[in-house]
Amino acid sequence: MVVDKTNATLQVDPKQVAIDNVNKIIEAYKNVATKFELTNEDGEKEVALKIDNSIGVTKFITSYGEPTNLGKTFVPEFNLTDYLRNQKEVLIKNGLSASEADTYLADLQKSWTKLTDYGSEVHQLFESILNPEVTFKQKALSDNQVTLLKNQFKNLIEDLKNQYGHNAQFFTEVPIVSSNIHEAYKKAGIDSINGRIDLLIIDENGNVHIRDFKVSKTSVGP
Repeated sequence: MVVDKTNATLQVDPKQVAIDNVNKIIEAYKNVATKFELTNEDGEKEVALKIDNSIGVTKFITSYGEPTNLGKTFVPEFNLTDYLRNQKEVLIKNGLSASEADTYLADLQKSWTKLTDYGSEVHQLFESILNPEVTFKQKALSDNQVTLLKNQFKNLIEDLKNQYGHNAQFFTEVPIVSSNIHEAYKKAGIDSINGRIDLLIIDENGNVHIRDFKVSKTSVGP
């Protein structure tokens, strides 16, 4: 809220209203979440947040369906056993022995884990560029990859500022939790659905824009 000195009337700043609303969403998440301590892969103690009887978006859409038919999931859950069996059959048909196919598929699963590690690190790197309170911890990424990504992220931020205004406000890793949920889900033991927004942008007019980041082995564009 700002004061117009010309006529001394209160003028609504749409950008500030949007910023206040986002901060309220973040605060609402913190109010319903409880803190717990965990040990990360480096042996360091970290404080995380969890919400009782809440379910993440991905888990929700692969576990439940419409309120009238909960058993028919929105998205079929990935069946790793079936996938590996089918892929092994394809590999053997293409000339690989059973042991060679097993080795290939074992390496493939390791690459998935590595790609997940890359994804988490890339997210943290981007967040650290926008948020000085976030400390980037380099693990899976090489020095060259970090340098390249930093330059790409900085260029992305400049592009976004050119698109949404140089005074646009950026929020990273915004936690969100549903305020209302259908009674059918409550009966199934779910009180809320939660998730995170990779990047939320509020432009100079108070409009909200959302960007999601994915890590891929190949270039897929913006």
